Amino acid sequence: MFRFLSAFLLTVVLSFLGGPALYAQVYNSTTGQDKSIVGDQKIKSDSNKGFAEKGMDYSVTIYSMNKKNERAEYDTAINQVHRLGLLSKWELSLGNAGSAYQSLKATAFLASEYSLLPAQWKAYSYHEDELLYYNTTKPFSEVRYSAGSQQEQVLELFHTQNISPTWNFSTAYRKINSLGFFKGQKSNIDNFKFVSGYQSKNNRYKASGSFLYNKIQQDENLGILSDSFLTNPQFSNRSIVPVGVFISSTATRSPLLNYRRSLGVNFHQEYGLGKTESYFTEDSVKKNRFKPFLTFGNKVYYQSERYCFQNSEPDSVFQANYFPLSYELGDTLLLQYDNNRIGTSFSAEGNVYIKDRVFSLMAGLGLEYQKVGGLSGSRDAVNNFLFGQLSNKKSRDSSFVLLADLKLYYTGLARGNLSFNGLLSKTLPKNIGTIGVKASQYVQQAFYVAESIQIDSARSEQTLKSQINTSIGGFYKNEKLKLGLSLSSLLFNNLIFSDGLQPNYQNFSRAISVQQFELDKGFAFKKWKIDNALLVQITSSNTPLNVPLLASFHRFAYHDYLFKNKLQVSTGFDISYNTPYFNDQFQPVFQSFTPQQAIKKSVIPRLHPFFNFKIKRFRASVSVDQFQHFFIKNNINYLGYPAQGALFRFGLRWIFIN
Repeated sequence: MFRFLSAFLLTVVLSFLGGPALYAQVYNSTTGQDKSIVGDQKIKSDSNKGFAEKGMDYSVTIYSMNKKNERAEYDTAINQVHRLGLLSKWELSLGNAGSAYQSLKATAFLASEYSLLPAQWKAYSYHEDELLYYNTTKPFSEVRYSAGSQQEQVLELFHTQNISPTWNFSTAYRKINSLGFFKGQKSNIDNFKFVSGYQSKNNRYKASGSFLYNKIQQDENLGILSDSFLTNPQFSNRSIVPVGVFISSTATRSPLLNYRRSLGVNFHQEYGLGKTESYFTEDSVKKNRFKPFLTFGNKVYYQSERYCFQNSEPDSVFQANYFPLSYELGDTLLLQYDNNRIGTSFSAEGNVYIKDRVFSLMAGLGLEYQKVGGLSGSRDAVNNFLFGQLSNKKSRDSSFVLLADLKLYYTGLARGNLSFNGLLSKTLPKNIGTIGVKASQYVQQAFYVAESIQIDSARSEQTLKSQINTSIGGFYKNEKLKLGLSLSSLLFNNLIFSDGLQPNYQNFSRAISVQQFELDKGFAFKKWKIDNALLVQITSSNTPLNVPLLASFHRFAYHDYLFKNKLQVSTGFDISYNTPYFNDQFQPVFQSFTPQQAIKKSVIPRLHPFFNFKIKRFRASVSVDQFQHFFIKNNINYLGYPAQGALFRFGLRWIFIN
């Protein structure tokens, strides 16, 4: 393997040092009415951020806009190439790429929709809320590939191009596949998306649409039987460590399989009424700008979700341990749930212009038909909801930011569900930084499987109270100092949790309070860069909400340019750590987690040394994830679920411009 990687890297380096350069045209992020169009001033991006490279021959412009109308340049930095890019720094999986995960950081967020299951697989799916709408002057493609030990592979293909200067489409496909270090934990994930955005030349009409498909398959092994196997030299080969489900030595798959599938189609359009006015840029160039006073919008969407759990070798022991009701044993145990929603919404947005500031008030009404159920029963209803937003996001003056959005369901299965988020921030003069406050309030009905557990013809029903989560806090950030601070207070009322390995959901009787402090600080000394993230959480004991007191992430990296600046390198290591806590147990039915207050596991810092480099449009990395396992036994991520062993990983990202 090392010979192959060495030969491959040497070939790539030699072939690209003499290859053609890639240059790009990058514009200042504009504000106000110019946010959705190309800016006026050409600039070179930072050497480790953005798309431009040093030179005067600009050949391509590419940027993206999200649903919040925030603009971002295409990032071609090399400091993250060695990471899979699936989980955030605070998220921890069962120990295999594509396996179930939780966040070490408590969050108050709850979806406003009436849901089928807890949302614990977002990292492995394409979601509408995270879609980007691109604009590029040339067809643009990128291949991302990562290969690691135990047949770990992550492949992502991305392409975007403009049909006209104001009409773009993009498409992407991602494959995640990993056998894992232990028996019966194979993951197999497919994601696909097609996204398109259009804006008329006069900026009055905008339209966007997307098609999303996600398929997630995960074998379950119920965890290893004992931690003592990890220190027994006879089991240095982790694939022979006994696990909770019987898997023959010749089998490659577990009899337990979790399957999720989701499909989403949506189309959104809006038309603005207003006037077009002329203005002059800093270069005294006359431009036209559309100022909408009233904008009407309409959205049509369809969402389909399926969850299956299958046990091809059921027995009475598994039945007693993992199900709260009895059922007749057959050749195969199958749970199947479906959730389908089809709906539309209408909105109107008015703008008030006060000099360079624009205050926008948007209000809307929506209705959808939803049917959710399992093999032996279902529910359906028409959900009606109200939504609105107050913001100044269209203002040319971006030093003051106001944003508040609300969504409330008043009929149907989701009746009473509420989502509110508010943000107010101010950029201080003389580069002192930005301060702000934020608040959130969420109310959510218990998800469907918490109240209706169905196995073949057997069914267990119960009624739960709505969960109510609240968050309030403040923050400070200073980009010049590479400093970010935030302080938050979270309150959880009627927390819904599963008590024990059986999916026995209930409300917690007391309110749970969590105080959070988060610090991000970067340092730069000549060619050395150090990034630090620190999370402190204080919460009550003896509650179902278990989080560590302290979690941290650190990156120490050396950056340099070699061979007359044609080769950019970044090498160093990442360190992740969290203090021991009562980490939850994994519950394979419904792929959820259940709290426990019996065992705290010691934690060893997780090490990830890397070597990343970039030549023109090609980036690559060689790294060793979980490097600490060369010297110690595996960390235990969750009870019975050790982390991966030391994992060699090679990754590349290659950009193509047509």
